[in-house]
Amino acid sequence: MHNLRKQPLLLITILTIYHLLFNTFCYATTSPPYSTLIINNISVINPETGVINKKQSVIIKNSIIKRIISMKNITNKNSKTIDGSGKYLIPGLIDSHVHISSTVGIHLAHEKKHPELVKLFKAQLPRAYLYYGFTSLVDLGAYPGRIDEFKTHSIRPELYSCGSSLMLENGYPVLFQPEESRLALFPNLLFNPQSKTHLPGLSAKKNNPRTSIQRVINEGGICVKSYHEDGFAKSIWPVPSVDFQRTINQKAAKYNLPSIVHANSINAYKQIANTGVNIIAHGMWNWDEFKGKPAVPQEIKTVLDKIIKNNVAIIPTFRVISSNMDLFDPSFLNSPALFNVLPSRHIAWLKTPEANWFRTKLLTKVPKGTPIPKVLNIMRRIYSEGERAFQYFYQHKGKILFGSDTPSSPTYGSIPGLNGFLELRAMAIAGITLKDILAAATINNARALSLDQSIGSVTEGKTANLLILDKNPLETISAYNAINTVIIKGHPYQRSFFSAKSTR
Repeated sequence: MHNLRKQPLLLITILTIYHLLFNTFCYATTSPPYSTLIINNISVINPETGVINKKQSVIIKNSIIKRIISMKNITNKNSKTIDGSGKYLIPGLIDSHVHISSTVGIHLAHEKKHPELVKLFKAQLPRAYLYYGFTSLVDLGAYPGRIDEFKTHSIRPELYSCGSSLMLENGYPVLFQPEESRLALFPNLLFNPQSKTHLPGLSAKKNNPRTSIQRVINEGGICVKSYHEDGFAKSIWPVPSVDFQRTINQKAAKYNLPSIVHANSINAYKQIANTGVNIIAHGMWNWDEFKGKPAVPQEIKTVLDKIIKNNVAIIPTFRVISSNMDLFDPSFLNSPALFNVLPSRHIAWLKTPEANWFRTKLLTKVPKGTPIPKVLNIMRRIYSEGERAFQYFYQHKGKILFGSDTPSSPTYGSIPGLNGFLELRAMAIAGITLKDILAAATINNARALSLDQSIGSVTEGKTANLLILDKNPLETISAYNAINTVIIKGHPYQRSFFSAKSTR
């Protein structure tokens, strides 16, 4: 050691070699020294049938699943080999409803005030999703440039999008932004023929469903997202007419793009049920005039029966309501799970009075002085009604997909990756079978979005975006928090590699 101190260059060289060997041993880098990965003796789960094929060998070459065979051990000196004994192989999870533009707890004005927090969050964002096994994401509405920015990460989930969402020029959610900023933030604003005044620069000729969907295609969108939201508590915002919504859906169908509509109330469901919508992006938690009724009122059943008959899928997004409830839980920000998905500095800021702005805003929606327990009871009632409506839909063979709507709003209760796991758990609590949950988050999502030729199942010829689990997801929902290895395009990573606590 004495000699090494006199030879700093030699010491640096030794330490550098040690560092490289350590990284190579502990996890794959972006350029592993092999092109073939072999997983031996693994139990492979078919997410569509629930069948488990035990003691399989899976051969992956150049990011593609080449062979799945019943052979105990395959070795190749030029391959990396993983022993899958006692473990389970499933396709990587697909979250079909995310918003990668949003920074947890921080709105656009905050972004300018806290650039370092935003920078740290964006660096961790893809890893947060991968930590919980989400190897594919579908963004349902990003600000211009944010999709391309996310894709600059060398290690990240596959990211698909609906391009810029189709929104009425004066409707939800664009109405929360200043008029002078709307067109820049939302290039696919729609001229509202029912409006008496219009945004400067907007016209029926340039800003209609046909031109907007063409822009979605030009942006590489795989779906079309629109909105039918007339108000969270009462009808106060403009929504597309039935004919206008039908036009959007028909134009999307012309280009073989699934139409996804934001809707969460019985009246919204009723309006869009026969317009050709393919996917409804939320459960029905706003019962409008039927709120507070026991069980599921017949009127709601009738609307849901129509949705089922028309083969419209629903993404329940239970966490939209419960993530707002988390704002009133003083223990939430102390959960150890947060430190795996968010930088510690970000968590510290979320505990400041400034970061509680959205909680304060929520309290303005109820009479001043309403006790917090009463506020939470209102939220629990809304959650319960949404859960009951979805249970009816599911029990009557409705088509379900998985999506977390992360972040569903600027609430810090909706955290990338973790929120997806909590959504999976909420689905299980609602009574959805573990088999159907796995299908919803993999093959059903892939099929609904025309991605099933490349992802969604452990199948020869598909991209090797896979998860090795220490527990069986058909036996316990906790299996999704028992991830051993995340495989991205054939490259295996220990789960801990994606933790915000890891040092890199």
